[in-house]
Amino acid sequence: PKREITREIFDLIARCYMLASKNNVLQKQHENFLTAKGIMTNLEDLLRGQVALARQSTIKI
Repeated sequence: PKREITREIFDLIARCYMLASKNNVLQKQHENFLTAKGIMTNLEDLLRGQVALARQSTIKI
């Protein structure tokens, strides 16, 4: 249906903007993700790991 095509187009546009706004390393990591949601989920996981490392290093100081 038309609604599904529109959703796919918006997702493709969002994915393109997300990839274009990243540095080369992050672009390579995310270029095989098929949806913008997949990219966002992976970025959240990456950032969650960085926050945990920052907390650990702060506690050690």
